[in-house]
Order: sequence, then C-alpha cells, then structure tokens
Amino acid sequence: GTRPPGPGGRGARRVAMVMGASPDPTTVLRGHRRSVKCLAFCRVEGDADEPQHLLSGDLDGKLRVWDLHRRRGTLEARVFPHDSGFVSIDVCENGEVLLAQGREGCVKRFDLGRLCSSTSEATGSGEPLSTFSTGCYNFCRFSASADGATAALPGSDASVVEVWEPRRAERLLSLRPPERGCGGKVGMCTALCLGDGGRSLFVGYESGHLALFDLRSPKDPLFTESLSGGEPLMSVDVDAGGKGGVAASVGASISQFKLSGSSLTVSRALEMTRPGVSEVRIRRDGRIFVAACWDGRVRVYDYKKGKQLASLRYHRTNCNAVALGEDGVVASACDNIALWPPLYSTSQKRVK
Repeated sequence: GTRPPGPGGRGARRVAMVMGASPDPTTVLRGHRRSVKCLAFCRVEGDADEPQHLLSGDLDGKLRVWDLHRRRGTLEARVFPHDSGFVSIDVCENGEVLLAQGREGCVKRFDLGRLCSSTSEATGSGEPLSTFSTGCYNFCRFSASADGATAALPGSDASVVEVWEPRRAERLLSLRPPERGCGGKVGMCTALCLGDGGRSLFVGYESGHLALFDLRSPKDPLFTESLSGGEPLMSVDVDAGGKGGVAASVGASISQFKLSGSSLTVSRALEMTRPGVSEVRIRRDGRIFVAACWDGRVRVYDYKKGKQLASLRYHRTNCNAVALGEDGVVASACDNIALWPPLYSTSQKRVK
C-alpha cells in the first residue's frame, strides 16, 4: 500500500472507496508475537493536535506503544502475566491516564505520559497508579467514562456488573441482571457501554438482551430489550449525543437503535454475509461506524443511513479490535495491526 506522511495518512487525500475494491492499508505494524486484542489512539508529549501514537495489547499480556509518524514501536511492556492477556484498554482523563483490563478481571491504571517515556521492558510498565480486580475471567470488555471517574466490568458472578472508581480502586455499585422484560434468565454480561458522562450504563447479555441502567438509581434497569434474536451481544456503542447507538452479536446482523428518554427503538438490522463481530465503534462526529468482524473484515457503515460503505480486507482470521482516530484513520487488529486511509466521505459507494 501507499505510505503517506503522518500517522497513517495525515495530510493525505481523503479516500473514497469506489470501483468495488478495498484499499490497501497505508501501514501494517508488526511486532506482537501473539494475537492483538485491543487498540487505542493517544497523544504523548511532543505530539501535535492529532494523536500520533497507538497503543495495543495482546494475548500474552504485553502492551506496545507505536509512533505512527515513524511507523515503529517505541515501547514494549509486560502489563499482565503470560496466562492472563489483555481484554481491553482505554485512554481517559484528557489523555493522561491509561486503563488496562486483563483476563483475570484485573484493571490497572497508569500514568500514560510516564509509561510512554519509558525505554525498556524492565521499567516500561512502571508501577500502576491503582489496581482493582473483580475476579471475572470472561471476555467482556470493560467500559470507562471519559473523565476516568467510573469503570464497569463483570463481577466474579459474570451475570453481575460491578461499577468501580478507578482512582481509589473502590467498588461503587453491583448491578444484578434484569428479571422483568426478558422472559427468563439473561445469562452472563457480554457487552458494556457507559453513556451520559458515566451516569448511565448499557449492558448486553448472553441472551441477546440490552438493558439500560441509570447509575443514580440503579436498582432496576430503565428498559430491557431483545436485539439479536437470542444471539449473545458482543459489543455496544452509543453516539456522542446519546440519541442512539449500535449493538453487534455473534450472529450475522448489527442492530441500530434510537433512544428517547427511557425507551429504545430498533431502527434497523444490518445483515452481513458472515456472522460474528468482535467490536463496534461509532466515530465521534456521528458520520460513520465500523465493525471488527470474525471473517477478518472491517466493515464501514454510514451511521445515519445504515448503508455499508466499505469492507476493508487485510486480516486473514478474526479481526479482534478497531480504533478510530480523530483524523479519520482507522486501526484494526488481528495478529498484526493495519492502519487504513482516512475515511471522511459519506457519499462513498458500497464495496461488497
């Protein structure tokens, strides 16, 4: 593929994917020895206005920091043990803090600047600012508020969601699974998304139900809706305005929904040719959302119209994670990490 200047395409022309062909990645980042499970763009000291670094965590418990301008790794740090790799990461508190979730239910909070300025594995991970654990061993990604004040993840009983304050490593709430409006047991928690500045929490379950909890009055959910025909939900994201969102499952469809007060309406079901989505993310401007799919593709959709704009092909096995940069760059991960051209146009033709 091409190698435009800047982080995966900064200053490059905006790419319109037409003529039925997937563009090549602008850059492929290699260095992880095991599967990459999570991604996050970030700024570090010396970056311009746009993030020029990428964080990635793998199944072996190692974190890598990538300089996207130079297209190389600047740090490899062991954050979790070999047998307890990464589940998810998030950058919060104005980009100053990294939250890292491991498979044993442990969440570690790091000073991101100090971590990125380290130069060796021995000192790279440093000491976390705080650590807490719920003892949950499932695959559900945690969700953290932008200000870092709250984080939600499953408890040792995987049907129960725990809400923590990461700074003090203090558990604030435990949310029991809904009993009404779901026709029986919902199973374990499989997807989480904090909304409304951390005041509300969307919880997806093994049964395919999505519940919304108001964390100020969390005894019972505001609603519980079935979204995926009984297929376990894998990922949920809500738009910046809190007016709607998307939910994806192990099945072959992605649900778009609208929110109005304490009610949810499914606006459309987007069918895919092959089942399974690892992660969905809505871009902050609300123009597109992307899905990391089990067939290795990254599917790009017009968020308002629900039309598929592109199917990005590079990964040969499950695409595990996606991240959206503020400059329009998309990152996706399997064994390696692919950086895709900036995706700005909403008039792109559909790519099959």
